Amino acid sequence: MAMVLFFNSDFKAHPWHYFLLYQAINILFLLNNVFLLRKVPWVHNVGCKYYPPIQVIFILIGEIVTISIFSFIAIIITCLARSTHKQTSEFVWTTFINESGWSSDGLLFLTGLINPNYMFGGLDGVLHLAEECSNAATAVPRALMTTVAIGFVSSFVFVVSMLYSLSNFDDVLGTITG
Repeated sequence: MAMVLFFNSDFKAHPWHYFLLYQAINILFLLNNVFLLRKVPWVHNVGCKYYPPIQVIFILIGEIVTISIFSFIAIIITCLARSTHKQTSEFVWTTFINESGWSSDGLLFLTGLINPNYMFGGLDGVLHLAEECSNAATAVPRALMTTVAIGFVSSFVFVVSMLYSLSNFDDVLGTITG
């Protein structure tokens, strides 16, 4: 909806528009799972034709991790370098703005933590691999805690750098996308 609002500022988005868009995305995923999922193994077959399967996995993981790390660093450096006005440390570390209409700041803070927790949904994959690894009693908890620590450190650095880069909070909230 933000792209529609960006290109057509006269458009008025209603809550039912967001609901219909959400349901359309759900239907696309349903159609993919019902009709296209059986065609996915061709990716595996193409990769295995040129490399042994384990090398394909390591190559892809290495490329994805490298792209993620460089993108993370580039976004942080670009935002900090290009922001014309940096926020004060008081704004970043002590200001809590509640524009939601809820009276409890604590409840609002805890509710706001729901969305970032979805990124840890992939931790379930570590548990499925527990029976495949040697010394699972120490390797699995170490993998879980390492994932959480890396996620916390990277998200903390990202949020702090974005808060310092934020030029004018009222202007950001005053846009048509809110």
